[in-house]
Amino acid sequence: MARFFDAAEADPAILNDKTIAVIGYGNQGRAQAINLRRSGHQVIVGNQEDESWRQAREDGFETFTMDAAAARADVMMLLLPDEIAPATYRELIAPHLARGGGSSKTLVFASGYNITYKFIAPPRETDVVLVAPRMIGQGVLDLPARGEGRGGRRDGRRQRDPHRGAAPRGSARTGVRVAAGGGRRPGVR
Repeated sequence: MARFFDAAEADPAILNDKTIAVIGYGNQGRAQAINLRRSGHQVIVGNQEDESWRQAREDGFETFTMDAAAARADVMMLLLPDEIAPATYRELIAPHLARGGGSSKTLVFASGYNITYKFIAPPRETDVVLVAPRMIGQGVLDLPARGEGRGGRRDGRRQRDPHRGAAPRGSARTGVRVAAGGGRRPGVR
């Protein structure tokens, strides 16, 4: 059964002092990056050097190659088309997921396709979060700017590692992500 989350359950402060890298500045990437910045978070963009790169710079974002952005980030939002995400993940994102000392990064998707079908398999210590807006990027951008929200789907998981005893943290960051992006207003399940 679906559970709805609201504003009272999301603490955006959990992302204070964290760098969020939006990997892919297309339809969803641009909207979610702008919403996160409007919410006061530190956002950088990772993209190939093309028209989207130029748009990100024009929008005032510090813009890097995808692997350079992943190396700088605590939270990585992989907002690329499903068909290119696995190769990009393997080559440019995965090498930057694990950190020394047992800490890890968080990986956020707007589509569950590559995780569901195991085209992308993050390491156990990585928080994996799904925040799937139920509309195209322009709506994701416009509604919070008008003080409205949007419906969406979310999920968070971190598999327990029997050797490290790691507990799930994905749901906490999920709530924050939803809140920062404006999705909490009508309820998110």
